[in-house]
Amino acid sequence: MKPALWHGRTWSSRESRRGWAVLLLLVSCSRAESAGPFEEGLRLYEAGRRAEAIPYFDRAIAADPKQKEAWLYRGRAYGETQNDGEAFHSYEQALRLDPCYAEAFFQRGRTLSLGTEPRAGDPRV
Repeated sequence: MKPALWHGRTWSSRESRRGWAVLLLLVSCSRAESAGPFEEGLRLYEAGRRAEAIPYFDRAIAADPKQKEAWLYRGRAYGETQNDGEAFHSYEQALRLDPCYAEAFFQRGRTLSLGTEPRAGDPRV
């Protein structure tokens, strides 16, 4: 087997394997540490624990208010815990960030079709 060439330096297969092992270790560690509030909220949401997921989505939004996915899943979690006003507000926020966000349009329309329109004068809308 021919040694690998990297920027003019020749690597043996043993060095190459060691390099890949270190790279994989670094990638796996960075993924484990990067599980932030959105990822934790999503894990809870997907496990059916909607009410417990909401504070994690709130934390993700506090850290990055432009994270449209956090607004979307916050809305879904509120909608499934019968708080349609907060759900509607969350979908509106997601649409303000991305006016073409199809999933937010769908969920907002679904909320409205259930007959739970926000009241006039509601400061969130």
